[in-house]
Amino acid sequence: MLKALSKSLNAKKNALSQTLVRWVRPLWSWVSKQGITDTLPEDRRSKIILTNRLAATVSLMLIGPLFNYIQVLDAFILHFLAILSYLMPIFINRWGWHSMARWWFVLTPPVFNLMGAGLLTEGPASAAKISFMSMIILPILLFQITEWFQMLLGLGWIFLTVLSFDYVTDLIPRSAWIANDAHYDNPQIAHIGIIRG
Repeated sequence: MLKALSKSLNAKKNALSQTLVRWVRPLWSWVSKQGITDTLPEDRRSKIILTNRLAATVSLMLIGPLFNYIQVLDAFILHFLAILSYLMPIFINRWGWHSMARWWFVLTPPVFNLMGAGLLTEGPASAAKISFMSMIILPILLFQITEWFQMLLGLGWIFLTVLSFDYVTDLIPRSAWIANDAHYDNPQIAHIGIIRG
């Protein structure tokens, strides 16, 4: 009886995974190819595909932590706008503005990070400051050495936002819905705590 139940569950699991693959693979391919034309050189195509995939992946990854802010309306709205903003490079690439799509994806994450850190804390927002480390890779990946000047400008922008971090976040008042900095200083840890609990 247990063997039959196990076979039945495995069959259902396999059917579900095949259905997911049938839906996800074409969608992923469609997202990846937004903005690709036959006239583009191969290196430009690769950068467009990478930009589209990074935009989709980052946006999807931020959906889970979004619900940590459900009780903090202004932070929830800002986080939701950040997700929509990170999806924009896909549409910008589709419109044919390939360089602008990459610049959009390099410039906007530090801005949302600064604004979010200011809204969530009164003191130093250590978790948000550390997240800039993950943003350093964006200009390196999206422009690469073939566009070294743009890569250096993107790195300069991120370093500028890191240097101005404490000053800018002090100018933004903490959300009225937050009583204590410790609740939201590191939403990723809070999200992991929700998953564990």
